[in-house]
Amino acid sequence: MGIKRPPGYIHPKKRNQSSRSQPLANELVATPRAPKKKEEAKPATRSSPDHNKVLLRLAAFPPASGEVRLFDEMIASGLTDKEAILGLFRRGTRKLSVIAEMQTPQNKGLIYERRGEATETNRSISEELFQQLRSNIDPFEAMTSRALGLKIGELIIALVAQDHTRD
Repeated sequence: MGIKRPPGYIHPKKRNQSSRSQPLANELVATPRAPKKKEEAKPATRSSPDHNKVLLRLAAFPPASGEVRLFDEMIASGLTDKEAILGLFRRGTRKLSVIAEMQTPQNKGLIYERRGEATETNRSISEELFQQLRSNIDPFEAMTSRALGLKIGELIIALVAQDHTRD
């Protein structure tokens, strides 16, 4: 019984002997590579996606049955509450500029009865739009980021529901 060695194995002390001119097939041979040139960092421009972007944390509770017809239709088609909420967010992301221009009394009327657990997601928006949303919904900056995202998310759902009832 001894220790079995793989074929072509050479003890480390014997590997550097000059008698061998070519490496064995299973030995790695280091070949020098040309160093990669580092690309210079380009300044962000208006057309680049990273220019003044902010991550907005959106959240919303599912509406109670009969509150939002589009949501009820999505649930009836087989979607889960989470999938339906995310679908409403996708449809309503364009409404963020409308919400930013709304006056406080207008957005207080856009409330629906809630149930279940909140669904959360993120959207990347411009810093200018985020500041408009914050100054409109929370002028004294008293809300946490989650509370602000919850209010914006529920406004999105309410506006999408209004547009769907008009169709």
